[in-house]
Amino acid sequence: MRILWVTNIKIPLISKLQGSTSTINVGGWLDRISKGVLRNKDNQLIICYPSLTEESAQIENLTYMSLLFDTAKMQEGTLNDEDGIKLAEKILSETKPDIIHIHGTEFQYHWFFAQAATNLKIQNRMVVSIQGLVGIYAKHYALGVPNKIISSFTFKELIKKNNIKKGIDNYIQRGKYEKRTIQLTPNIIGRTTWDRACTYRYNPLARYFVGNETLRENFYKGQWQCDSCVKNRIFISQAGYPVKGFHLFLDALLDIREFYPDVTVHVAGTDLTKSNWLKGSTYANYIQQKMKKYGLNKIITFCGSLNAEQMKKEMLEANVFVSPSTIENSPNSVGEAMLLGVPVVSSGVGGVMDLLKHGVEGFVYQSDAPYMLAYYVGRIFDDNNLAIRLGKAAHARANITHDYEKNLRELLEIYNEICEGNQE
Repeated sequence: MRILWVTNIKIPLISKLQGSTSTINVGGWLDRISKGVLRNKDNQLIICYPSLTEESAQIENLTYMSLLFDTAKMQEGTLNDEDGIKLAEKILSETKPDIIHIHGTEFQYHWFFAQAATNLKIQNRMVVSIQGLVGIYAKHYALGVPNKIISSFTFKELIKKNNIKKGIDNYIQRGKYEKRTIQLTPNIIGRTTWDRACTYRYNPLARYFVGNETLRENFYKGQWQCDSCVKNRIFISQAGYPVKGFHLFLDALLDIREFYPDVTVHVAGTDLTKSNWLKGSTYANYIQQKMKKYGLNKIITFCGSLNAEQMKKEMLEANVFVSPSTIENSPNSVGEAMLLGVPVVSSGVGGVMDLLKHGVEGFVYQSDAPYMLAYYVGRIFDDNNLAIRLGKAAHARANITHDYEKNLRELLEIYNEICEGNQE
């Protein structure tokens, strides 16, 4: 079977084949699935991904090739349609795939391949995996951020014409292409009620396959231990832009500190306290203002970019993992925490309710009700037996949801079903 993937990143496997020794912090879940597909030497896997440099090679049954796109235009959804479709048609004509698997819908080039497949009358070979849905995310992008902050600029943002409002506009623009992509595909892979509902609005006639995600290999080993965690420490995996809801978390943290003065917070990613009005971002400056106003600076540590093993270490040391996002589909970070058996408190947005059962495998709260987040974190801080019980149940659930061999087998079954349908 010849399988063409369109991905948003160069997966770590390709970087290693190119001789890179640097640690890559994204794409680990795609890496594992690609290795499973390549395990069968009868499968030919072709991977296309955006890059700033021209790259292509064939190594055994793997072929990879880069897509040269202007990064700024890609983020804005303003790439040239005609050129993009021609490039996709050329790739599809030369590679002759049996399956065209488009991983995600968030960028314009996903539509290029969907339209090219339609033009070449091979659209029945196409399947689209839903990751996030930017057109829907735009509606929730800046929940709880004051309008004044949304429309403000730092000097850097003014020069680059890229502030929070522009981020929302970019999502809306890219969402137009996302809708077209979904409307063109006859096959959709999703995993939550939320992505099923959203894609059904765009294309009620598409076949919907359930395909759960495999997570990074590191998180399948190791188990959270209540006795060895840092008591009253919270870990958060992302905070860099409004969708991740860190501004709402700070409101909850103010309440938490009132009852637990020794609470500490570790946050993965860029140190938002280093931002300023000259070189930083409006959102980071807003976070700084809230932290200063609430007197939270001394209890929050920004850990920088973390690889999988470092992220795992932070999760295992935490008393609770918190995901305060304003919108998600099925956040991998929640799945990773569950795999490790870390007690989880998550906003009940998007498809989160399909990941964990409230009160049994973690706690889920209304995203704009930070006082409920504070309450659930406090329950975990107060009750070690509850924390252990939640963690064990989450671990058992995640082992089913993210079972590598099962998910690989089901993906290949989807491919086979699509191919068999094309032969009828």
